[in-house]
Amino acid sequence: MGTEYRNGTGELRAALGACRRGFAAAALFSFFINALMLVQPIYMMQVYNRILPTRSDETLLVLTVMVVALLAVMAFLDAVRSRILARVGGRLDVILGGRVLSAMFGAQLAGHRGAPEGLRDLDQVRQFAAGPGTGAFFDAPWTPLMIGLTFLFHPLLGVIASAGALLLFLLAALGEVAVRKPHEDAARQAAGLMAAVGGSLRNAETVEAMGMFPAIRRRAFQCRETMLVLQERAADRSAAISAVTKVTRIVLQVALLGVGAWLVNAGAMSPGGIIASSIVVGRALAPVETALGTWRQFIGARGAWRRLGELLTASPAEPPATALPAPMGALDLEGVTAAPPGGTVPTLRDVTLSVRPGEVLGIIGPSGGGKSTLARLMVGAWRPQSGKVRLDGADIMGRDRAAIGPHLGYLPQDVELFDGTVAENIARFGEMDSEKIVSAAMRAGAHEMILRLPKGYDTPIGPAGGVLSGGQRQRVGLARALYGQPVLVVLDEPNSNLDQDGEAALLMAVRHLKRSEAAVVLITHRPSVLGVVDTLAVVADGEIRQIGPRAEIMARLTRPVAVDEERQLARNER
Repeated sequence: MGTEYRNGTGELRAALGACRRGFAAAALFSFFINALMLVQPIYMMQVYNRILPTRSDETLLVLTVMVVALLAVMAFLDAVRSRILARVGGRLDVILGGRVLSAMFGAQLAGHRGAPEGLRDLDQVRQFAAGPGTGAFFDAPWTPLMIGLTFLFHPLLGVIASAGALLLFLLAALGEVAVRKPHEDAARQAAGLMAAVGGSLRNAETVEAMGMFPAIRRRAFQCRETMLVLQERAADRSAAISAVTKVTRIVLQVALLGVGAWLVNAGAMSPGGIIASSIVVGRALAPVETALGTWRQFIGARGAWRRLGELLTASPAEPPATALPAPMGALDLEGVTAAPPGGTVPTLRDVTLSVRPGEVLGIIGPSGGGKSTLARLMVGAWRPQSGKVRLDGADIMGRDRAAIGPHLGYLPQDVELFDGTVAENIARFGEMDSEKIVSAAMRAGAHEMILRLPKGYDTPIGPAGGVLSGGQRQRVGLARALYGQPVLVVLDEPNSNLDQDGEAALLMAVRHLKRSEAAVVLITHRPSVLGVVDTLAVVADGEIRQIGPRAEIMARLTRPVAVDEERQLARNER
């Protein structure tokens, strides 16, 4: 894979290259459309120079019918060109849509900000590609030719038309320079505002409970006020340039008509040339006017194109991985050091451990010690800074996620469910196998709870599973982790929201996994579930402080407490 392709620009250019037939067809239709634009000035010249002097009504009728037919053909070709460009925009979306979504997902995992805007940027590019701005791009090469035709009417008219076109182009360039920075700054402020408001809405209960809304509203409106000032500045500059452009356009038309009349009076040009030259120049400047009218969309599409390149660069496409046999569940961490995505300070340092099929590894330790980081590394959700996480001897980061995902089970500390039904969430939004869904729910102790929901397994749970309580979400999340026959299951605080019955169901699920020869990692603060653990590791300050058989580690942890109690009793007896 070349450097350019890995930087994202190559992928975008390749997508444009895949649409080259559509662009070529649009260019071909533009040739005929612009050629037929000459029908109107030719018609006016014939009317003024031939028909009016001869008063031939028959010739006027025949000529008018021919011109109307040709203009109808031009309208048809213009409509076809618009349809072609719309299809090109759709093809760009088809080619880039999946890649952009994958890049958004990868960039989000890597901690890059702004990743959720990828599809919105792609929509902006697609809409511009299918809009009149792209049509103006294909018409622009005809501007010099049309202006050149005015020299055939009279060189003086050609000079005036050339000077006017040059002035309009300069005004367009001035508008680009004047509007670009405030427009981009306003876009950044708008993105920040959306992120702030979105975060507040996601945590509305916390905001309401602690009376944070006035402060958040004040912060949001400060950001919005800055955004509006920048947008107004860009709009004011754009309006000023547009007004000057409009006046310049009108003055140019007046100058052409006035000079043309003077030339007619001087006998240097025919009367029909006045109207014909005015129409030709109007057609020559039409792409400029269209470009000015769609300038804001062009700036937005250009910024979106640049951001898409940055997004694809931040999450380059991975080459297809060699297919490996289904994993058996042997997990090895070799000298792993890791930090949160986007961070540089390690939260886990030089960790080495192993979990074998049929073994249950328990992980305990204080909050913030690196336990959740360890869980994310084990399932490949985070990439280590150094060291390797191996599944059956192969680097887990180099394996096809879609291939190994069904063999892994993961219950994060903060359970995230998705908008859909309970059954869809348990089945991981894959093929709906009712038998597997119910089996996973029963092993997670969630079957009876799900049956009590309004529509049972078909109950919609809303965004983030908002319909369910914390305990219900945790049970559904556990069922999702157990779905199918996972060979490696990592459970991060799986009993934090469970009652006594839920905890008993969890212990039964872990025992079932152990009997089925799955490797299980159980991270918990509660010692009540450590009875099913074979090996116990103590993680603190990003390091494994102790690891060994459960009974041995528990004895070490409880011995200092027993010694302290004996010393206290001795002091009391004195």
